[in-house]
Amino acid sequence: GLWLIDADRLLQWRVAWQRVEIGQAEPVLLQPRVAQGQVVPPQPSGWRPPTQRSLLLYGPLRSLSVLEDALTQRIAWRSLVVQFGREPQPGLTRSSLMLTLQGTLYESPEPGLAPI
Repeated sequence: GLWLIDADRLLQWRVAWQRVEIGQAEPVLLQPRVAQGQVVPPQPSGWRPPTQRSLLLYGPLRSLSVLEDALTQRIAWRSLVVQFGREPQPGLTRSSLMLTLQGTLYESPEPGLAPI
């Protein structure tokens, strides 16, 4: 199976977010380098490409503090929206300042591989 530590960690922090959506893992389509009609360097046998997942987080702005630097280095953020509103009963997942983050989470198929 794939190494899903990043998705698992995000789900552990779900309590700090009102909404967490993590898409299905899909292989990252890598374009091999080709020189003189040969793939350079050739892929080792058994090599599996990294995977990517869509990611949406929605919750109080303060929930941003629970994200770890090591994890967020593997997320390509596409959108950050902060909404200001009147929340009659602020709570763990509700606040006057709400944040929506959208991006792509990249995962290695094997533990210990360097992030892309």
